[in-house]
Amino acid sequence: MKFISDFLFSCVIWLSSVGEGEIGPSRRMTEDMESFCSVIGVGFQRIELKNKKSLETTLDELIFNAKKIGMKPILHFDMHGSKDAGLFISNSNEYASWSWLAEKFRELNIAMENNLCVICAACFGIRAIMPIKLDSEAPFFLLLAPEDEVQIGFLEDNIVDFYRCLFDSGSIDTAYSRYLSDQFKYFHCEKM
Repeated sequence: MKFISDFLFSCVIWLSSVGEGEIGPSRRMTEDMESFCSVIGVGFQRIELKNKKSLETTLDELIFNAKKIGMKPILHFDMHGSKDAGLFISNSNEYASWSWLAEKFRELNIAMENNLCVICAACFGIRAIMPIKLDSEAPFFLLLAPEDEVQIGFLEDNIVDFYRCLFDSGSIDTAYSRYLSDQFKYFHCEKM
């Protein structure tokens, strides 16, 4: 059985909170993304997360905009993750738990009419599927994320090319297979 992986998007929202030693690679990736997105006319916004509250505020604003104006972002997470604790917000030394994130993603995915695509470039990011229940709405249409630790070199070598391929080909399956499949897992809500 083949699954259709088409989704609509209006922009890329890059949510970041990395440590001092990783600012360089993160900056290079976002500069490349900004430049590329500008050329092809895709909206791009980088948001530096200061703490968990800023993440919550950002997600709430996205939920509001999805409902009000039909905004359909691809969410990209550029931060660390812990297998058990969730996403790490280095600027405040806080974690956003996988279960908390799944609930916020669910709200956003409902507002986006099951169209949310999350690229979680954080170690153990696939753990965001752990709180999923079959009797409730999916927290995302698609999630691409590593099951284990992921090295910054892999991300720097592949993330921007992944997005270029996605925008050029129009196929997330093609972009995933070419650039992320070595270290990322692919979650599709229809397969669930």
